Amino acid sequence: PSALITGNDLGLEFFADGNVHVTIPAIAGSVRNDTVSLSSLTTSGVIAVRGGDIRVKGTYKGAVTLAALSGIAPTKGNIWIDGDLVAFNNPRLDPNSTDMLGLVAERMAYVTTKDPVSGVLIPRDASSVITIQAAIYTHDGIFAAEDYNTIPVSGRLALYGSLAMNASTSTGVLGGGV
Repeated sequence: PSALITGNDLGLEFFADGNVHVTIPAIAGSVRNDTVSLSSLTTSGVIAVRGGDIRVKGTYKGAVTLAALSGIAPTKGNIWIDGDLVAFNNPRLDPNSTDMLGLVAERMAYVTTKDPVSGVLIPRDASSVITIQAAIYTHDGIFAAEDYNTIPVSGRLALYGSLAMNASTSTGVLGGGV
């Protein structure tokens, strides 16, 4: 079956060996904080959160879809990409790769620019690159870098996959408000 978490945020850090570190809630990990194989977490390839957000990063192996649903919490249902999110078997180099990731957010999908615990800006500069290999869908919202219009120049996003969102937006600015 698919994994369903209700009323809490979920943190997932994927590892190239097919394991995933699970934290519930996403930051503190006080309910759950362990590393398991992806196949033991979900046999269907779907991991969903209702009434919470998902924080994700790492190198995934296999096929998985992450879904964040708002439920009765109107500000929840977001996906936060906390760093590089790449396939173990890079589809750019191997078109036969079976590693696939779908990110489905009822609300927004963000690339994290601030440390989720301290709120301090993550040090990045013009040469920084965040690589995302996934199909991203936002049902009611947008895909953007967190606070994209107020942070300093922080590099670029390298997206290999697809992006479908409810509303169009900028994912960032180049400088001088452009």
